[in-house]
Amino acid sequence: MNLKLSHLLTMTFMSFFVYQAALASENDAVDIIRTIQIGGLSLNSTPDDIEAFIETKPSLECKRIDVPERKSKIPSRRSSPRQQSWNCSYSHKTLSEVLNIRMSDGVISYLNYETGYDKTQLFEKTRLYIRGIHKKLEAAGLTSHQKHLKNFMTYEEKDIQGGSAPVFMQHLNAKKTVSCDNIPIYFLMSMNANTLPSQNIYRAGMKIERSRKPIHCKNIE
Repeated sequence: MNLKLSHLLTMTFMSFFVYQAALASENDAVDIIRTIQIGGLSLNSTPDDIEAFIETKPSLECKRIDVPERKSKIPSRRSSPRQQSWNCSYSHKTLSEVLNIRMSDGVISYLNYETGYDKTQLFEKTRLYIRGIHKKLEAAGLTSHQKHLKNFMTYEEKDIQGGSAPVFMQHLNAKKTVSCDNIPIYFLMSMNANTLPSQNIYRAGMKIERSRKPIHCKNIE
């Protein structure tokens, strides 16, 4: 094998390796966002998972909507998939909860959950979990240096000591755009944790959404 051919094969191999690494990072970021959870719910949750979660929260008042799949009368048009939603809430001075979920054809496209904690240990666990998600997304290639709107991440964590009582604030926001069977789709997420110990307030929440069409992907790139 001559030197030029050897060099060409080496460059081809390296280009393939870099491409595969970049592709893996993109899929890693999507996988991370899909599995983000507070309280056990994520984009991967099924209707049974959601109902099981609600059963553990007897104080939640929920309204459910279930629109069955509708077959098109025109053969060339696709059927309208089954649409489900859950809207739940519980009012309390420090332990209020909000749960909003939208699902299309068995896949969650929107998940919003906010909760309060009566034990600081549970809040601390969530705070560290959010910090860990930030590190994972950063390792998958999302950074605050990305200025375009298709892919970005911002993270802020700070203690505010001024005023009459200390306050802790933590915010994580990220967006990842990928190709689902050659159609661009986005995954958008935000997580937050806040405390006001003087008033016994320890709260956290997450909001995750994705493009509704297409909802099922054979290949994500």
